[in-house]
Amino acid sequence: MTRGYLLVLWGLLALVFLPPVAGAQGESGTIEIVVTDAAGKNAIADARVILDGPFIAQEVTGSDGRVTFEAAPSGIYRARVLREGYAGATTEPFDVLPERVVSVAVHLSREEHLLVIASITVRPLPSLGEASVGEESSARKLSGGLGGALGKLGGVLVTSGDDAQGPTETIWLEGHDPTQTALSLDGIPLNAPGQALDLRALNPDLFASASISHAPTATALGGSVDFRTLEPTLRTQVRATSGLDSNDGSYSTFSSEGSAGRLGFAAVHTVRGYERPLAGLPFGDTSGLTYVHGGSYATGGDLLKLRLRVGASQTLTATGLSSRYEEDALCTLFTGPLPCGYGPGNGSIGHFGSASLADTLLLGSVGVKVAVFRTVSRSDQDFSHRYVGGVLSPLNNASLVQTQGADLEAEFPGTRRHTLTLAGTATRTQASQLQSGPGSAPLSPSVRTSYAWLTLTDTVRANPRLRLSFRGGSARATPGGSLAAGVSAGVRVGAKDAVLASFDLNGIAPEPVGPRILSDPTALRFSCTAGLAFGEGPGDAPGSSSSASARLVFEHRAPQGLFEGVLYRQEQHGALIQAPVNGAALPAGYFPPGYFQTVSTTFASEGGCGSATALGPANVYLVVPIAGTRRIYEGLRLSALRSVGRHLTLGGYAAVEVAKVLSGDPRLTAASSPVISGSQLPNVPLHHAGLLFDYRASRLPIELLADAQYTSANNPANLPSYLTFDVAAGIAAPRATFTAFIGNLFNAHAGRFATPAGAVPLATAGGQPLPAIAFPLQPRTLGAALTLRLGKGVSGPAEPGPVGLIQPLPHTPPLQPLLVDQTRSICEPADARVARTATEALRAYVAELERTKTRAGYPEQAPAEMPAVPGIAPVYHRLAGSYALTLRAVDIEVAQALFRCVPLHVGSEGEARALGLYVPEATAFARFTLVFSPLAGIYVVRPPEGGGREAFRLYRLPTAAPGAPLAVESRTECTAELRAVAMQLLPALQRYVAAFDPERPPPPQPEGWRVTPHAAAAGWWLAVVPENFSNLPAVLDCGHVAVASEDELRARGFEGAAAPSLNFAPPLGLYLVRPER
Repeated sequence: MTRGYLLVLWGLLALVFLPPVAGAQGESGTIEIVVTDAAGKNAIADARVILDGPFIAQEVTGSDGRVTFEAAPSGIYRARVLREGYAGATTEPFDVLPERVVSVAVHLSREEHLLVIASITVRPLPSLGEASVGEESSARKLSGGLGGALGKLGGVLVTSGDDAQGPTETIWLEGHDPTQTALSLDGIPLNAPGQALDLRALNPDLFASASISHAPTATALGGSVDFRTLEPTLRTQVRATSGLDSNDGSYSTFSSEGSAGRLGFAAVHTVRGYERPLAGLPFGDTSGLTYVHGGSYATGGDLLKLRLRVGASQTLTATGLSSRYEEDALCTLFTGPLPCGYGPGNGSIGHFGSASLADTLLLGSVGVKVAVFRTVSRSDQDFSHRYVGGVLSPLNNASLVQTQGADLEAEFPGTRRHTLTLAGTATRTQASQLQSGPGSAPLSPSVRTSYAWLTLTDTVRANPRLRLSFRGGSARATPGGSLAAGVSAGVRVGAKDAVLASFDLNGIAPEPVGPRILSDPTALRFSCTAGLAFGEGPGDAPGSSSSASARLVFEHRAPQGLFEGVLYRQEQHGALIQAPVNGAALPAGYFPPGYFQTVSTTFASEGGCGSATALGPANVYLVVPIAGTRRIYEGLRLSALRSVGRHLTLGGYAAVEVAKVLSGDPRLTAASSPVISGSQLPNVPLHHAGLLFDYRASRLPIELLADAQYTSANNPANLPSYLTFDVAAGIAAPRATFTAFIGNLFNAHAGRFATPAGAVPLATAGGQPLPAIAFPLQPRTLGAALTLRLGKGVSGPAEPGPVGLIQPLPHTPPLQPLLVDQTRSICEPADARVARTATEALRAYVAELERTKTRAGYPEQAPAEMPAVPGIAPVYHRLAGSYALTLRAVDIEVAQALFRCVPLHVGSEGEARALGLYVPEATAFARFTLVFSPLAGIYVVRPPEGGGREAFRLYRLPTAAPGAPLAVESRTECTAELRAVAMQLLPALQRYVAAFDPERPPPPQPEGWRVTPHAAAAGWWLAVVPENFSNLPAVLDCGHVAVASEDELRARGFEGAAAPSLNFAPPLGLYLVRPER
């Protein structure tokens, strides 16, 4: 069955890979900054851009004057731009929204005045491999929460165990145990180095997104998970979400973000609760009592972030988080005559708190972020009313972990192409644990640990395709100190392929947090049929350690998407491992006198297994820390996402994750040991795979999703290999989203109790199988959620080009360059039909060109018999390794439909040439020449400065009716050629307007125009379009044209046709409608 599942998933995944695409990006965006000379409008290379916002970063512009910051958390940013010979400049604050690209054009001047932000453009962000989870990601929609969504990502395993002492929901990255996973909040550490933090206590509902990094760090060899909170925005946003599920579960989250002057704020309040499958059922258990079992779980939390801009170069950010949970004690083990139980009135409570203060400074060309933080994690297991076999046997467990520390990050320039980053963290942790019960060990004293690391990284932009990084530093832990070093190289091969290779040497690793005390003999978990007991106990202290890590990442982008392959290997020397050890392999004197007598008495009682079997050390397994081992992690992961047609996306991943230990320690070489030297570690599955289906309807705001997740045997639940399916459906409106989902659709391995039935035994060093207990999966769950949003979306403080639809030239081929996007506010159904007809014909034209391609490349000329494209006359141009089609619009309706419904890109001549794109000849009458390229989709090249203005001059709506709204104006950009055309068009339209009477039939169409009259609350208005679309620049450059949003027009009692149509109303003159998105 295991091989069958895996072969099917690998086979389906292979289909997805040809050709591949990308996955969801989560709550982050991309920032593109283009630096040009204010005088010549030429791109400025080697300008240093320092980014300041939720994170700080530096980058140097390439020959095209452009830098890109990917995966930038949403929030408010500003950028400082420096270049020798030019006056430095700092932008005004701008917003970054989830899954959007923000483009900021900056003009530097050689004079001593400040810059101008030419434009800030917001456009949709194409999704790249799913290394993060946000509100809009597919994994989040298919899950009941952020924790479950993370478990759907490749290389991530989220495990839960309600009956284990300690963490109940933890994250494993590429097979590493949770103590080697770093958790952070907006880059500030949440868990102490070596601490496995309980996700349920952390309350992921407070967070907007989470991103995964598998790169080893000084504090976490397994990688890190960075949770992102909401960030303050320039405009106020409010969101409320409520959901229900079939487990008597419900949750609500309320959030708000915005700014008041220099103070930005973000706040979140959340509550969640549910009932476990056994809740409310009356039955007898090992407590010796028959009662109605509780099974409720409730959690709540609050988060507040305040960000204060202190002058132009300093920002203070304070963040506070408080989370708490409360749950009824409920044991799900059923391994003997009666299920496990404690009696009524027992439960647990927990609290997690975090506070941080960060100061971000821009000091010349240096960006510095300094933060101090403190976290407190507390859990109390109150079993004061615990019964064992009808006898009151109270037991209490309490743990407290307190961490305080400081974090430093500084970005500063080296030489011309070098950027230096200094980063470090210092923490001090105090942990204590108390267990009180009939046979408990004495109180364990507090354990204090400290860890500090400092790393200097030199990033070298050797050329536009090669980037090198060299790093070195040191780390110091309680046992001692060591050095660390690393190197990485990123190479982009052509426009489609990229390779990243890295190698890291890390010194001493942080030790696990908290003391280990021997489990109370009455609190051991019994497997009655096997005659075994399980618990935990103390072990070795950490010693000196080191690690070596190598990673190779390959990425291929194609017009249909993206494929990624990851190959990695890590060796840890002197590592500490938490291993299950048989009591007979533990040293003499490990167990206190009378321990096994109490164990046997409990086992024989009605509160145990009801068997008189005497248990000894050979019948007990304890999880203990063992030092001095060699651990190896290696594996391969492939992931991809592919678009099929215009509406369906298929994606998936497949992974092989090897995790093993090499040790000659007698506790691990004993025949009874389930940890076998050189073999896969127990409960770490070797194979993972997943598939994703995402369908978005074309005419309705409906999304349908489904996924399948495969986990091989040797998993933490002790189940055989299994396959689960989830489905979801969503309906999106501008202010609301409704989502319904079904988890574990076919109820795979669902159940109420954990039993030996169906459990896969663990292998041991001696070859004798070790009986295990199978823990059931979450039963089929039906859920629904409704999200309401208030507040206007933010697209930046400047106009995004003349009409708000223009996107910068892409640096990678678009996933669907001829997609008809009906989600655009200006793409009407009639426009979509026309655009769809034209793009389908254009696809056929492109397909014919691809068919004629040979090893020598594309043909010198287009074949004689090519498919016709309605309303468009394509002209073929062969390029080195590619081609381009100039699209001459012969039908204005087709041109309008393409403009309104198909992504349109624009760039300067220099930008186009730098990207290897075709540049049509610029004339006064061909400034809107549309070009199609498989590398960029449909685009327009702006003419150089000598050919006229780089952008049209557009005005605000006039406050009073203009005296001569259709006059030809004398402006520099209105050249003689354009003026001659405008002198024919504008007077003809003026004569039509003068004769227009809304009470009578309209006069004949004016020469050169196509006019459509409309009625409005404040009078009448006209939609006007030049019959020859190439004449539109003459009107824009020589006429007086305003631009306004739909809301602004409605406030004046008028409406307007969507761009590129012009509009006219007597009180307003000529105007364009700026779309909302």
